[in-house]
Amino acid sequence: MYYLSLMRYENFYTSNWDFGIARQLLWTGSHGYLLFETGDYSASGIMSFLQVHSTYIAIPLAYLYSVFPTASFLFVLQSSIIAISIIPFYFIARDVLSDRRFVFLSLFAYLFSFTLLSAVFYDFHWELFLPVEYLTMFYLIRKQRYALSLIPLFFGVVTLEVFPFMAAGLIIYFAYQRFGWKFLKPLTLESKEEWLKLTSIFFIIVLSYVAIRLLQFYVVPAAAGVQHASTVTIGATGFIPRGLNPTTLATSSVYWLVIYLSFGFLPFLYKRHFLLLLPWMFGSVFIVPNLSSTFRNQNTAITLPIISVGFLLGIRKVENNEKWTKLGVLIIAEILFLSAIAILLDFSRILMNPGPPRGVLAIIVVGLSFLSIFTLSKAILNIAKLRKINITKGLNTSARKITFLLVAALIVFNIAIGPLNPQNFAATAGPGYQISYTANPEFQYALSISKEIPYNATVVASDNLFPMVANNPNAYSLLWFEFNSSILPFFPFNSTHLPTFLFIDSYQGLLVPNFIQEKINDSSYGVVAYTTFNSYPGDIYLLELNYYGTTTHYDVK
Repeated sequence: MYYLSLMRYENFYTSNWDFGIARQLLWTGSHGYLLFETGDYSASGIMSFLQVHSTYIAIPLAYLYSVFPTASFLFVLQSSIIAISIIPFYFIARDVLSDRRFVFLSLFAYLFSFTLLSAVFYDFHWELFLPVEYLTMFYLIRKQRYALSLIPLFFGVVTLEVFPFMAAGLIIYFAYQRFGWKFLKPLTLESKEEWLKLTSIFFIIVLSYVAIRLLQFYVVPAAAGVQHASTVTIGATGFIPRGLNPTTLATSSVYWLVIYLSFGFLPFLYKRHFLLLLPWMFGSVFIVPNLSSTFRNQNTAITLPIISVGFLLGIRKVENNEKWTKLGVLIIAEILFLSAIAILLDFSRILMNPGPPRGVLAIIVVGLSFLSIFTLSKAILNIAKLRKINITKGLNTSARKITFLLVAALIVFNIAIGPLNPQNFAATAGPGYQISYTANPEFQYALSISKEIPYNATVVASDNLFPMVANNPNAYSLLWFEFNSSILPFFPFNSTHLPTFLFIDSYQGLLVPNFIQEKINDSSYGVVAYTTFNSYPGDIYLLELNYYGTTTHYDVK
C-alpha cells in the first residue's frame, strides 16, 4: 500500500484535494496556525480545517509531521494504520469463527477488498483511521469491556464527525442482540447493569457529536480568528435530506449492491448486521446522497469496517449449517456469477461508475443478476426434488468447503474489479483507480524545480503539482477544471495582486485565471526553470513575477 501510494504521488496523480490539503494543514499546524489550508480557505473563507471536519487528531500529528515533513511520512502513516486495523479484525474473526482457515482467509478478503484499496489509493484521508477505531470498539463491547471501549470511541470522535453515527449503530446492534426489543423497556430486564452501561455509552456518543458540532460552529472560528463560521450546519437542519431524487436513489442502490456483491452477499445471512449499518446507510443514501455515489474516494473506508463485521457474522451462519438447503445452492450459483464478472473486466467499469447514464444499466444488470442467483438455486432445488435427490445432505456435508471456495473467489473478484488490476486504470470518475507500478521519470525534475521556490513566497500551482509545494502557508492551488471565481470566491489574487511564483504544467496550464494568463502573455512572468516531456503531465514550468534571469531546462528522456 505504501509503495503504490508513493507511486501515485510520483506520477502526479495526487492533487490538492486532498493530499495537498493534508500536507498543508499538518505543516501549518506546527507553524503557528490552527490547521490552516488554502484549499478550503479559497472556497469558503475558513481559516481552519477543523471548521470542515472534526479532525482534532491532526493537531498532535502536525508536530510529528514537522519532524518528517515529506509525502512518504503520510503514506507510511496511512498504510500503518490500515495494517494495525488487521489486529482487531483478527480478534473479532477468531472470536466469531471456529474454523481457523476461515479466520485467515477472511483477513485476505478484508485487505484485498476493493472498498479498502480504492480508498487507500486516493491520496491521504482521515477516513482511513476509522476502521481500526471501529473494529477495536466493536471487539471491546463484544467482550463487555465497556470502559475500555471509550478509548477507541474517543479517538474515533476526534478523527471524524461521522464516527458517532458508526458507534451509534454499534450500540443499537449490541442492545438488540442482548435484550431484543426489551431494551426499550429496561424495567423488565434482569440485567439492568449491562443495559445501563450500553445506554450510558450511547448518550456519551450523542453528547460527543453535539460537542464537536458546537466546537466547529462556535469555538474553532473564534480560535482561528475568522468570522466565517463553518462549512457545517448545526441543529436539526443538518439531518434534512439534501439532493435526494430518483437518480441518487438508483445510484446509491447500485453502490450498496456492488459492495454487498464484493462480500459475496454473506452479510445477508445475518440480518441483524443491518442494525450496524443503519445510521451510516441512512445518512449516505437519504441525507447526503453523494456519499454513496461512486467507488472512487475515501467514503468507502467508512463502509468497510461495518460491512466486514457483517461478513464475519454471515460466515458464522455457514459454520452453523443454518438453512443450507437453499443457501448452499445459492453460494454455488454465486461463485459462477462472480467468476463471470471477474472475467468481464470491461463490465467492471460500469459497476465502478454507478451514476447516470451507466447507473441505469448497472442497476438493471446487478439487480437481475442478483435475482438470477435465487432463480437458479430454486431451479436446481426443483430438479433435485423431481429426481428425488437428497441435495440437503450433500450440501450440509460440503457447506464449509463451498463457502471456503466462495471467499477465495471473492478475493480474486475484488482484485479483478479493484485498482490493483492495471486494466482498471481510471475506471472511475475519481482518482481512487489512478495508480501506477513505476515512477514517472519527470517527477524528480519537478521536485527539484519546486525546491527553488523560497519558503513563505506566494505561489499558485496546478492542482496536480500543489502537493509538492504544500509545506507553505502561502501556496494556493488551481482547480482541475477551468478557473471560476464563484467556486473560489476567496482566492486572494487578482490583476493588481499577483502571486510571486507560478508552478504549472502544460496538462493543466490552460486552467489558470485569465488575469494571470494575461501577465504570462505580456512577459510579466519570466521562466525560472522548466522541463520538456511528451507524456502526462507534459512540460512543467516555474515562473517568477518580474524575473529576467537565466532559465534552467531539464529534458526528460
